[in-house]
Amino acid sequence: MKRTFLVALSLWLVGVASVSAATKSLSVDHKQSRIEVDVKATMGSFVGHLADYDATIAVDESGSAVKSAVIAFKFADVKTGEDKRDHHMHDWQETEKYPDARFELVKLAPAEGGAFDATGKLTLHGQTQELSFPVQITTEGDTLVIDGEAVVNTERFGLPIIRKFLALKVNPDVTVRFHLQGKLAPAAD
Repeated sequence: MKRTFLVALSLWLVGVASVSAATKSLSVDHKQSRIEVDVKATMGSFVGHLADYDATIAVDESGSAVKSAVIAFKFADVKTGEDKRDHHMHDWQETEKYPDARFELVKLAPAEGGAFDATGKLTLHGQTQELSFPVQITTEGDTLVIDGEAVVNTERFGLPIIRKFLALKVNPDVTVRFHLQGKLAPAAD
């Protein structure tokens, strides 16, 4: 029985090693990439820009299929271009208490027209929720581009709807748009 376990463990480790050896990582070019959050309000809609983030994206050896992706960022790095609004946004999101946010891809399935349906786990405000959205993935030589748009309902993450002066309301559905572009690194060993 002990020997069977060791053989099974060895085969599993060989399988894991062969999967990791068959992937390339995408080196995201932050100058060519962007992540934006479009917020609608009865007055004063705005777009927040994510100034900094870590993107860990692995693709298959051919460079045509995304195998895994994790985007991690500090919520304090979301900037709207207006300091006062940023301050209110970070108070609302409790950024000091919940500084980190993360999206981890769980599944990427082919969809119509060459697109893909992405499903993953988004962690925001200390809560994790499943999120699904369409993406386009294109390659040209060693350049890979991932474009997508996801609607995130902030109430699902325990955040209240912002209301002021009985007339102003911020829509809890925010649209996250992203364009990630980078070069494929050689296959991982």
